[in-house]
Amino acid sequence: MLFISIDDETGIATGIWWPVRFEAQRRTVLSAALVGLKDWLQREGIVTHIIIDKVIDYTPCSAGLPTGSFRFGRGRGDGPTHEPRERAHEQEQERGEIRSSE
Repeated sequence: MLFISIDDETGIATGIWWPVRFEAQRRTVLSAALVGLKDWLQREGIVTHIIIDKVIDYTPCSAGLPTGSFRFGRGRGDGPTHEPRERAHEQEQERGEIRSSE
């Protein structure tokens, strides 16, 4: 299986391609600048999967889209994050409250 992450205003979903479907549309998938998907939605609780059936090449439609960088700030999923417990442990080591296991 092949996977693609899709993020929009409704949240994050995982697109799933079965290998047979991907291979049949491989040229479109790898060459298109803008694609549309024909699919089925599968939801289990807060998890959303998109079972991809067909890919549509919308590259000609992308000519009217603006170019250049977007002015959006960093999102909640951008950049590295640190486990709060790890940072607390590091601070305790710095203060000498915990000895390293060397």
